[in-house]
Amino acid sequence: MKNFKSLILLISLSIFSSYINAEVIIPSEDEKSSLKVYLFKNHSISNPVFTTDIDNNLTISKTNSKVIAGKIKSSVCYLNDLTNYELDYLRLQGESETINFLQVDSMYAKYGIKNLAKILSTESERDLVIFANSLGFELEVETACKDSTNGNPGSFGGFFNADLFLISDYVYHLMLNKENQNKSRVGFLQGLTAADNLGSWTFDEILALSNNYLEGLAEEEKGEKEFMEGFTNLAEEKSKDYTGSLFIKLNDYGSPKFCTTSYSDFGDSVAVFGYRQMGDEMAYSALSDYYKEKGITLNYDKNQNSFDIIFNDISEAFSSIKPKLANNEDYCNIFIDYPENLLKLKNALERDLGVQAVIGNLWDRTTTSNQYALGQGYDNYEQYYFAYQIKANYGEIKSLENYQILNQSEFKKVQDEIVSTGYSNDTSPNNVSTYLDDLSNAQQQNMNVNEYRDARVEEEERLAKIAREEEQLRQAKLAKEEQLRRAEFAKEYPYTATLTCGMGGGDHINIFGCFAGSGSYGADTELEITNGQNYQMYKVYNLGQAGNEYRTGLEINLKESFKIYAQNSAEYLMLSLKIIDNATGATVFEDSASQYGVISISN
Repeated sequence: MKNFKSLILLISLSIFSSYINAEVIIPSEDEKSSLKVYLFKNHSISNPVFTTDIDNNLTISKTNSKVIAGKIKSSVCYLNDLTNYELDYLRLQGESETINFLQVDSMYAKYGIKNLAKILSTESERDLVIFANSLGFELEVETACKDSTNGNPGSFGGFFNADLFLISDYVYHLMLNKENQNKSRVGFLQGLTAADNLGSWTFDEILALSNNYLEGLAEEEKGEKEFMEGFTNLAEEKSKDYTGSLFIKLNDYGSPKFCTTSYSDFGDSVAVFGYRQMGDEMAYSALSDYYKEKGITLNYDKNQNSFDIIFNDISEAFSSIKPKLANNEDYCNIFIDYPENLLKLKNALERDLGVQAVIGNLWDRTTTSNQYALGQGYDNYEQYYFAYQIKANYGEIKSLENYQILNQSEFKKVQDEIVSTGYSNDTSPNNVSTYLDDLSNAQQQNMNVNEYRDARVEEEERLAKIAREEEQLRQAKLAKEEQLRRAEFAKEYPYTATLTCGMGGGDHINIFGCFAGSGSYGADTELEITNGQNYQMYKVYNLGQAGNEYRTGLEINLKESFKIYAQNSAEYLMLSLKIIDNATGATVFEDSASQYGVISISN
């Protein structure tokens, strides 16, 4: 039955293939049926992505490794034109009629359908993601051959590893017929059943999708043309109302290198630096998708410089970038500047190197300037520029805003008023804020501002004196408490021993160095301590338990009765012991020993 159906279809296809050179063929209903496209799951894979539940409803396997990883594979290679490689793989060399049928993208184009693989991969990916989401799965679909019209080498064998594939009705029956004739190598098609069919698109549906896609492309082309016309006008007008970027070389990994030209004007410079802080919003959708796929961000990191290179002018930029780009070096990936310089650089690189540099998004001066100000901790550019003019910080600017002092002109009026009223000769932002506070309070109390200032200063000095006296009392109390604590401690531990190991003269490196054997014949030594009734011998591995080691040495709290025995093992280091009386701070014992020398004391 299948062979017979295939034969009928081949006859039908041979009829409409005679129109292959026509402009656009209007298909009959039978031809429309043959041009239907199916989405199949790959039945030859063990534990496939798609399966059925107990009620025979389509579902997704929770145990499939690709589902767990969050990415499944699909293929639209059967919707492409065949390459010579694939014709040879399918053993179809010399069969011109069959070969014509298998130029699938070209065949559909004769019926007015363009970008077949692209539009159906987009539709199928979207539908699969929606279906997965409805079942609680987050899946990404990676589709082979989606961006091509010619099949890739090996692609016809390639979807044995794919989870899904799309195939036209007529191609399916044609290849099945060739398999029955033992002439092709796609035997896995034999095992397909209706249960493997996950969906389909009719000719009319595909045509509508194609038309919509072409309309979208036309709109994009129109938008790009209008954008470049506007961009060129801005460049010719030498406008600095907008800042943009030029994507010179796309990097496959690592952070892109950003560069620009130097500007002496404060506002011009801020707008350019603010554009850099727009990050991922510099790139339009296609570029943005590229960087996302590569896992690369354009966002600004405050721990890095805004720009890798700042050129003096656009001529220096061109002469520096050109040889690096000719050698395929990642020297300046993204150039940020105003339209005039960007267009000059773009045209020069395309002229001399044939490089197709791409213009990024344009952002207006207000947006980029505000972005920079936000990065500096201010609310907007006007606030930041005011702070820059009067050399104020954010807190001082906010204090001035409380009195509606928002620009340099208003600030200057207050400065003049401070001097003319005899309030002060200090007109710094901080003192201006203080004056405005005093003036406001003075007016509320019907006082002269200078009289209020004097009263405030007198009160502040009185409160400061009280605070100092209270702090002195607190410190005296703490000192007395510390004295009592030390006295109590000295009763139990009247002495403190400090062992040092270093080059001598109180130098300390590490206590272990004087007890771990050194040289070819060196031997470890011990530290013995009797503290009150407690005796301990310490070896290299537990020396730290004898006391607390600081930069000044190993400190050991000693009771009234004690014995210390220490032998130095170091060839070049000096072992020293110092004992002080905790009650008086006086040194009661001090001794040193070189290699194998002994320090011994008892009390």
